[in-house]
Amino acid sequence: GAEVHLVVSATTKRSDLEEILHRFRPLAFNRVLITKLDEARTLGPVLSCVLEHALPVSYLTTGQEVPDDLEPAAPHRLARWLMTPYAPEDAHVVA
Repeated sequence: GAEVHLVVSATTKRSDLEEILHRFRPLAFNRVLITKLDEARTLGPVLSCVLEHALPVSYLTTGQEVPDDLEPAAPHRLARWLMTPYAPEDAHVVA
């Protein structure tokens, strides 16, 4: 089937994320693309929300230069963002 991506900002509050998921559910999205990792202090709220709703994260953006700052969401990459504070020099390093 078609991949339908819901785009959400990593800076969005948990309660707002829940509302976004509810409002856009009729569009039958089946993936989440997380933007603005470079502006977020933590990924905890957005990741816990998508995990609770069993939504795979497809891509991440770490800056404003698309497509250069767009990357596939690898589990080790998400774990690194979760466990370490953002540092601009790390934005484009694939661990």
